Amino acid sequence: MNEPPPPLPVGARPASIGSSSVTDGTTPGGFCLWVVALAGVIAVLLHVSLFEGRGLVPSDGIFNFAPWLESTNQPSNSLLADQYLVFVPQHEFTHREFMRGQFPLWNPNLECGIPNLASIQGALLYPINLLLLPVDPFYAAGIA
Repeated sequence: MNEPPPPLPVGARPASIGSSSVTDGTTPGGFCLWVVALAGVIAVLLHVSLFEGRGLVPSDGIFNFAPWLESTNQPSNSLLADQYLVFVPQHEFTHREFMRGQFPLWNPNLECGIPNLASIQGALLYPINLLLLPVDPFYAAGIA
């Protein structure tokens, strides 16, 4: 008959369960490997915004409006119009006021004035947006 295996010393792990500590991320070297891999993936996916200084906003939507309406160019994705019609202008106003040393509670530039802080569309108090307030909004759109 099969005999049970002898008891393991205190703190020892069986060889069949995770014998390689590099792949499971429990050692500092394994953790650093995962961090470098994640940073590499982010750098590849966001290289246009991070390294070339261009925003990830479909700015070709300008061709929907006069005088560019007669152009043969068409927007690449008209479903993304909210980014350049709502979010970028609102973030631009907030960024400009913040750089002047004011925290904009009210936006007098739209209609007869609208609440800027209370607007859920712009997500002004979202932590990432707060961190990116000093950054140009077109550039920050690719980071956020």
